[in-house]
Amino acid sequence: MTTPSRRERFRPLELLAFSGGAALVVGLVVLMSTRQFDITFIGAGIVFIVTLVVIAMLALVATPDDAEQTDIDGQTATSKSENAARDAASRELPPRGPDEGPTFH
Repeated sequence: MTTPSRRERFRPLELLAFSGGAALVVGLVVLMSTRQFDITFIGAGIVFIVTLVVIAMLALVATPDDAEQTDIDGQTATSKSENAARDAASRELPPRGPDEGPTFH
């Protein structure tokens, strides 16, 4: 497994900064127009959350490049092999007797 690059590590921070910037702009506009702090914080909070959700949804829609697809395929293969090993181990367990734990009818 490779170590993520600096850009990959800071990607979530970029998304939060973009959402925070949008919330700050809306907060300043609302504060200058209404001069009420409660409405300002509500508007900025709503814009922050909506922007973050929209960016996350757009990130989910993006198609992965070749390196990401290879990583996804590797994780899927690892997951399938772990599930197969777990299933094989569960089939090797001896059947439980009537005195070995609760029974539900």
